[in-house]
Amino acid sequence: MIQLKIGEHVDKQGLNIQQFAHKAGLSYGTAYGLYKGRVNRLDLHTLDRVCKALGVEPSDILIRVSDEDPRE
Repeated sequence: MIQLKIGEHVDKQGLNIQQFAHKAGLSYGTAYGLYKGRVNRLDLHTLDRVCKALGVEPSDILIRVSDEDPRE
């Protein structure tokens, strides 16, 4: 499973969700979902906007974690 660390980077920069949304050119709803890590899909265009807004690379905000499912 992939987890997002976008909220951590937003907080580190002292931004609130509204400021992050504006800086990344996203709707508040999209920015909120990304901030909370509650998205199922993330297109490359949005990922690029987030990275530019936060000054990070995709590897800084995307983390692969174990699903804890031994069948995989």
